[in-house]
Amino acid sequence: MRIKVTTVVAVLMVAAGCSGDGPEDNLPSPTVQPTFTPVPTTPATRPTEVPLTVEQAAAAYLAAVRPRNSALAKFDADWKGSAPIETLRLDAAQIVAAERRFLKVLDNTVWPPSIADNTANVAFCVASNISWYEATTRIKDTREIKSPPACGASDAQLIRIRLQLPGY
Repeated sequence: MRIKVTTVVAVLMVAAGCSGDGPEDNLPSPTVQPTFTPVPTTPATRPTEVPLTVEQAAAAYLAAVRPRNSALAKFDADWKGSAPIETLRLDAAQIVAAERRFLKVLDNTVWPPSIADNTANVAFCVASNISWYEATTRIKDTREIKSPPACGASDAQLIRIRLQLPGY
């Protein structure tokens, strides 16, 4: 039986091109990659993020909301002033960009607890309105424009009051 096993191993080595006497013996053996990804047993810990102070939050909110408010005011004025459709499309595109920047600040800032829920509500409203303004960038006639969905006004007002910001 031992001779058969030795003969089979020798035949397999010859068939595979292995002589056992050449320089191929010094080749590194291939590494075997595991076929599964290990799952950590405990969740990764994140450092606790400290919310902004009221003063920091006021500055961050104003810096983010002012470009948005300016873009909204321009669109509204142009719409009411019967501006050409190209102007309204451009205004809507500027609002989309401003809304996205504002949403990014709302989502990526650790707000003081006194306004955290309100900023989340405003973020939801802004995200909802982005698609409305994106659709407005493709209008072919001003009669296609309808008033944007109303939302977020009471939350925005509470944010302004709680951060002691001036009104519109």
